[in-house]
Amino acid sequence: MRAVLCPTCAQPMPDQVGVQPLTAGEMDALSAWWHTGSVKRAADLLSRSPRTVINQLYAARIRNGVHTTHELLQLHLGSLRTMSQLLTQHNDRERKSA
Repeated sequence: MRAVLCPTCAQPMPDQVGVQPLTAGEMDALSAWWHTGSVKRAADLLSRSPRTVINQLYAARIRNGVHTTHELLQLHLGSLRTMSQLLTQHNDRERKSA
C-alpha cells in the first residue's frame, strides 16, 4: 500500500486507522499551540499553566500513538479550532454573572 502524501508539504500522512478523538481540553491545547507556535503562548492564550498544556499534548500523543506534536497535528488538522473560536471560548469563561 502506498503512503498518502500531504498536498502542502509532500510529507507522508499518518495512517488514519486508530486515530483517537481528543478531549475538549486537548483540542484547545493543540489548536492554541498551532496558532501561537509555542506551549508558553498557548498556555497564556488559554489561561492555563504551561505544564497543563504540555500534559494535555503528551496524553493526546500517547493515546494516538505518535511521537511529536507535529504528527498529532497532522492527525487532527481538520478538527482544529480557529483563533476566533479559542478567543470567544476564553472570553465566555471569563464572564462573571451579575
